[in-house]
Amino acid sequence: LAQKKAFIVRELVDQTALPLVKGALCAAVVDKDRLLLGTDDGLYCVEVDRETVFRLGDGRRVDQIDFIADEHLIIVMTGKERQIKLIPTAALDGRDVKWIKVDNTKGCHTFCAGSASGSGAGGLGGGGAGPFYFCVAVKKTVVVFEINRTPARHKKLRELAMPGFPQFISIFQGKLCVGYPSGFRMWNLHDNSQQALLNLEDNSLQFVSLANYDACFLVQVTDVEYLLVFHKLGFYVDQYGKRSRPLELMFPSVPNHFAYSAPYLSVFSENHVCVFNVNTGEWVQTLNLKKAKPLLKSGVLTLCTVGDKACLVLLSDILADEEVMNVPSLDAIRQSKQGQIRKRRKYTLLVLTDEDRSRKSRKSVMISGPSDFSHVTHMGPGEGIEFQHLLDLNRSGQNLVSRNSSLRSALLTPHTTDDSSVEEQNQSRTEPDDNTSSSHLDTPSSNAHSRSAL
Repeated sequence: LAQKKAFIVRELVDQTALPLVKGALCAAVVDKDRLLLGTDDGLYCVEVDRETVFRLGDGRRVDQIDFIADEHLIIVMTGKERQIKLIPTAALDGRDVKWIKVDNTKGCHTFCAGSASGSGAGGLGGGGAGPFYFCVAVKKTVVVFEINRTPARHKKLRELAMPGFPQFISIFQGKLCVGYPSGFRMWNLHDNSQQALLNLEDNSLQFVSLANYDACFLVQVTDVEYLLVFHKLGFYVDQYGKRSRPLELMFPSVPNHFAYSAPYLSVFSENHVCVFNVNTGEWVQTLNLKKAKPLLKSGVLTLCTVGDKACLVLLSDILADEEVMNVPSLDAIRQSKQGQIRKRRKYTLLVLTDEDRSRKSRKSVMISGPSDFSHVTHMGPGEGIEFQHLLDLNRSGQNLVSRNSSLRSALLTPHTTDDSSVEEQNQSRTEPDDNTSSSHLDTPSSNAHSRSAL
């Protein structure tokens, strides 16, 4: 038989090394060595390579995270009021930055982010070029925001009334897709046009309206075909909402969660994870992970239970060119020469003080060049620093510059008596006939006569 495996499970960290894993609610990949972890106790940045972790902001609960690398922004749903907040990525360097509250988002239950020309961010960075949006579901309304570069970092565009309670939202190529009980609908974020993705005029789909099917997930297979996933089954429709394939996806056990990493749809159940290839509709793999839960929409980071301990694993795509994250070496837990199993070293919890944050902030800022002074002259070795006069350009004028220059030249002139200075002093002391004395000074013979007299 042909090998159709989709994923290899790789362990990142377990509860023994990082107790925060047990209460993980969501996650996002920052880069190959760092990830964000949302828990009941707040938002944490985990550095897998250094085996360290530190908390961002206060200790409020974080239910959902989205990381947009192109916009240097982290979006979180946090607090008891479940409000959306924007966090600049400078917080990942330990700097104390202000979390930006987004108005009209209190009481939200889910959100999504994506670009106008790409797929959703999904916690793996940007989704393509063009403006980025994030959409927030509040009761039976979805509020659309555009991300910009103003101090507020966002602008409210519009509010969309939903035909039902939003259970799933996502952004595909500038289109907002919303799933609600027994239906899916798509809105164009550019012109606000909409299109139903479940056409009840198709007789083969009328059974959906007769029962209350929860909308769980939506996958864009091609530009003109979609896979609508409800909690009991999934089926394919075209861009007009009519069935495009007779094939249906049936789940072997009750699904708890769904995740999608092209081209695989992962269905999480109590004792295992079933993997389907959405292009062919085949069930290609079963992962024996108990109580598994995806921490982001792609499912690349999954929380499961091994024995009686919580464990964070990486679902590594076999056909991928490179790993999403660098998996730490298992040398620390391999069997030693004495036959005993060595435990992995625990992660270090860093507590950043105000001094640490300011130090990190200073390190991240480039040292600027000299400013606000004028370099008048260069003083070589052996000269006193008191002769170097740096002038403040904001407070000094040309008169001050010329006065200091003349003073400095006077100080630097050697104290030698030449003939002209002696004659000038004699002139000032003698009273009569200035014209005669000046005429004598102008001739070489008179200068010689003066020298002999002296």
